[in-house]
Amino acid sequence: MAAKDQKLSCNLPDHESSISTQLSLAKTSSFRCTYTMAHQDFEKPLLFQYQDRVVSDRICPLRAPQPQQLSTLPTPSPCEAVIRYAETINGLCGHENSGFLSFKAGFMPIQPPLHSMPPGFRRWDTTAAALPRLIKDQGLREALDAMPVLQATAERLPERYLLRASMLLSILAHACVHLERGEGEPAALPPCIQEPWSQVTSRLGRKASGLSYIDLVVYNWKRVRGTADETLRAEDLHLLVPTVDNTEEHVFYLVQAEILAEATPLLNCVVDAQSAMIARDTAALAMVLGKMTAQVRKIGRRTMMKISASSARRPHLDPVVWTKTVSLLALPLRPEVPGPGGMASPMFHMMDAFVGRVDYNSAIGEEVLKVRRTYPPNWVAFIEAVGAIPVSDFVQRAGDASLSRSWSELKEAYSGQDGLLGLHRRKVYAFLPIAFEIGRSVTNAGFKGQAHEEPWVKVNNELEASRRQRPCNGAAHVCGNGAAGHGLAGNQDSDDGDAGTLHGTVGAHHKPSLPLFPVSELAKHCNLTNGFWFAAQGFVYDATPYLRFHPGGAKIIMSRAGRDATADLQAVSHLRLPAIRDKLASYLVGKLQARQFADPLLQQGYDSSVSNVYRAVSLQTIYQNDVSCLGRTLTSAEAHGEDELTPQKQRIFSETQNRVAAEFIPAMAASLTRVTHAMQGLSRDSAGLEQVAEKLRAVQASDQHAPPCPSGRALLYSSVNGTISEMVDFLGTIRTRSTGLLELLERLDENDAHAKRACIEDCAEMLELLSKQLVEASARRWAGREG
Repeated sequence: MAAKDQKLSCNLPDHESSISTQLSLAKTSSFRCTYTMAHQDFEKPLLFQYQDRVVSDRICPLRAPQPQQLSTLPTPSPCEAVIRYAETINGLCGHENSGFLSFKAGFMPIQPPLHSMPPGFRRWDTTAAALPRLIKDQGLREALDAMPVLQATAERLPERYLLRASMLLSILAHACVHLERGEGEPAALPPCIQEPWSQVTSRLGRKASGLSYIDLVVYNWKRVRGTADETLRAEDLHLLVPTVDNTEEHVFYLVQAEILAEATPLLNCVVDAQSAMIARDTAALAMVLGKMTAQVRKIGRRTMMKISASSARRPHLDPVVWTKTVSLLALPLRPEVPGPGGMASPMFHMMDAFVGRVDYNSAIGEEVLKVRRTYPPNWVAFIEAVGAIPVSDFVQRAGDASLSRSWSELKEAYSGQDGLLGLHRRKVYAFLPIAFEIGRSVTNAGFKGQAHEEPWVKVNNELEASRRQRPCNGAAHVCGNGAAGHGLAGNQDSDDGDAGTLHGTVGAHHKPSLPLFPVSELAKHCNLTNGFWFAAQGFVYDATPYLRFHPGGAKIIMSRAGRDATADLQAVSHLRLPAIRDKLASYLVGKLQARQFADPLLQQGYDSSVSNVYRAVSLQTIYQNDVSCLGRTLTSAEAHGEDELTPQKQRIFSETQNRVAAEFIPAMAASLTRVTHAMQGLSRDSAGLEQVAEKLRAVQASDQHAPPCPSGRALLYSSVNGTISEMVDFLGTIRTRSTGLLELLERLDENDAHAKRACIEDCAEMLELLSKQLVEASARRWAGREG
């Protein structure tokens, strides 16, 4: 038989079933494995193969294994056949460019990632090592412009360095675009990055250049402490190429690496599960499923919880610092290239195939398939092999109660409301609302929107829709469908039982007589002076004592203080889970008093005023969150106690001020316009209110941008702090006057005609003051002064 078409056939009799396996290895590195099972449980031939994605001799050299090498490969199951083949090919090639896949390390590298490039390419290493300093000084593009173009051809760069080269070039490219100062659209990548990046991408068999999950997570770590069992734990690792080198970056990516390492036992269990099904051993399969359930729970309830915004944990992530320094790096440079978000981890793809997911008809489902098409061939083949023997069919036909119970427990642990995917959705919600509110406009998966559009609600609902597409047990739980009503008050869960009623909101014994708090009083409790209150389904809670201990961190509570947080609590299932409802009950202080008017115009004015107050509170807390990172050390290159803002912080400050002028102030004007329209319908002489409406419309139509901060000498903290103090005072005045406007309506006696006229006149006067203040703010320059 010719060396380019060597084959191995292996028949393994097993009572009523048999398996015929053929491995074909040619110069093109194509691999075809066909399983035919005679037993009636599997009537159709099971086929999976490499899709001829690896066609370059640079991936696998022209030295096919000899027959005696292949003859040692046992192939009792589709998954084991793929893993054995991947281990053989990777071993013969001396690298894992076709995809990390092994029994020992799972989807992680068998050999630790390389720490350096060969001598001719060390310039990439030194530039990447300087990233924290270059980003702090906003000098990365200048450094790249001075770097020579290094050709990454096969003649110059050996194959074993391709993965490190891809990691370095991808991170440098994304940092240059997303973390560097620039006006308008970012300039094209410098040739020293674009040319070799394209060459490396082509040699790795990838369709387009982009920062992949392999580049960012799987091949971007090194050990800093050894462990006896060689277990990969985030606390024992360090990023090979950090961009800012802060806690937020290390924890966020290294915990994902640890999670993928902990998927190795799951991968081996998948192999064992297929072997058990081939042997028709229901007891063995039930035992394997039990092991998988325990491991999935460990990943979700222990390892994933290391990514925490709670200050009670060490270390913890500041959501604002994470947004400003970490979250932007991985955004795709081109729409056709998927981002390396959490769902890019092959663990989720493996588990989806194992539980039998077939429905990908959702925004995130489509993104999952888009990511999978970028996977290396070993990963693609393995995921296809996982679904080659459907577990659900075997369990159903086996008719074994213990096996069915084990299968149900695994599906619940993975895709149940409180399983791994449910926990992941709630974990995301601790970060994305703040991220969108302080300037992030798109996720790695392509979800876009400005803060006033609440795009995090859409992301949450899409994650829930994607979770439901996995097979699970029992009736599906319906997530709230976004925000409705006043501010954050949203639709109530339709099938939460008592959670949809007032008495079920807190799930504990209420005080006999709870005080009533009007919305205007709630709105005052959004700061350290008055405390942090929020409302949910008609009740008011004081979360001030819980700030330090909240698992989602203090800032998500502070950003929801002073307003109705019903939709947010529903999104993370807090109104459904008894333990959390009991926790809420311990912070209960009263009931929310909402006015009901017989006059529909009065009701419209009141409802609009409530929404306006919630927006005013929101703008103040968002701004304070936004600028809070200026007092933090953002990169490892930043000296503690600096008296000047670094260029990186200047850029952040300038962007914040621009957003106030371009988004916050017009959004506030739009909110007040709705109140003005209602008052016009109630007023006998609406000429004055029409002038107010014209002013507010002018603010909405304005496109005022704060001037960019000086690019030369750094700004002094004292100057910037003065500007911030002025802005906080301005937003505080807006909130106070908006609250005063609402108080007028809350105290109104609808049946007293004289009082009604006086109230409308007072409201018109307050609207005039607010519109004047917004007009002045819209024309003002809020940038800091050069020191």
